[in-house]
Amino acid sequence: MNQNIRKNYILDTVDKFGNITINQIVTKFNITGMTARRDIAELVEQGYLIRTHGGATKNVPLTNMFSF
Repeated sequence: MNQNIRKNYILDTVDKFGNITINQIVTKFNITGMTARRDIAELVEQGYLIRTHGGATKNVPLTNMFSF
């Protein structure tokens, strides 16, 4: 399976549901957990996701942190 297809699925799922688990990725693409973790790690490094225990969530930029 193409890595770009997996990454797009991960981003679409997180956008739709707010998070994704390693098990969801493993089940969907029939890949190892390490491959799923590697895909998530690359997306975290690019700033798209925040790593959580067992998965990832959407990286929402902080806006209006200070209301001066």
